[in-house]
Amino acid sequence: GATCAGCHPEGAEDGHTWLFESGTRRSQTLTGGILETAPFHWDGQVGGATSVMEGTFVGRMGGDMPREAEIRSFEAWIDAIPAMPGEVLSDTAAVERGGQLFESEGCTSCHSGPRRTNNETLSVDGRGRFQVPGLYELSYRPTYFHDGSAATLDEAVAGHAGGAALEDTDRADLVAYLRTL
Repeated sequence: GATCAGCHPEGAEDGHTWLFESGTRRSQTLTGGILETAPFHWDGQVGGATSVMEGTFVGRMGGDMPREAEIRSFEAWIDAIPAMPGEVLSDTAAVERGGQLFESEGCTSCHSGPRRTNNETLSVDGRGRFQVPGLYELSYRPTYFHDGSAATLDEAVAGHAGGAALEDTDRADLVAYLRTL
């Protein structure tokens, strides 16, 4: 069978999308202190590690339910996997401008805190309810959105909450900032 590392190599994600009963879903990273972003999965319906084990490890992968002590050990191990640092870009002025846009355009209303998520589940343009994803390691995790429909960060920004209304230079600055997260 299947293993956790099949979709989450080294605790990260494989960049693939999968067809589930709830629709097309992109693998999510487990790095960077993932336990603080509970509930889990794109729809935010999985409350914690025990529920992940029941639904994913047992239900989808066919494994045996781990004992409680094993689940706690797994939590400690997975939560200790650090996030990759963002890119270091030479155009620091573009990064600064992008950070200012991130604030002024209201991105922080959903993407706040150290992992840039408020952990809330929101209705998105009639496509369903989705948990606000953390914005970190973005340079290393294309494609974007729950269904992998944006191939690049530029496409993700253009297709997200007013991003299409940004001037090209502003969008480029915002993308530069996001690459550093």
